Amino acid sequence: MTPEGFPDRVIDRAHQIWDGVRQYYERLFAEENQPLVTITAEPQVRVNVNDDCPHCHGPKAIREVCQNIFRCTNCGWQPRVVGPGGIARSKLESFTYPNREHQQKFQRSFNDALWRIRGPQR
Repeated sequence: MTPEGFPDRVIDRAHQIWDGVRQYYERLFAEENQPLVTITAEPQVRVNVNDDCPHCHGPKAIREVCQNIFRCTNCGWQPRVVGPGGIARSKLESFTYPNREHQQKFQRSFNDALWRIRGPQR
């Protein structure tokens, strides 16, 4: 018995619970304070209609397939389009929206994509 009258097992259990909570928040803060990964984008090749192909060097081989989408008529080369990064699958469960407006805007499409990846949860 401790001087306060609590059994030792109660005090030990309280210490275990407190240590678990402390470790959880330490992991959470360490994860949030990680340095941001810098995204480097390689320089994009700029082409226009009737330019020479930078891949096969075919003269005037670049054609516009759709609006602002170009393709070489000789070899089929297309400029690489770099889109924004997404959310890793390992972080889908713990994803939180940055603000309420963002959540209202994208929650349905995010949930639809999540459903397609994982399937329905029963």
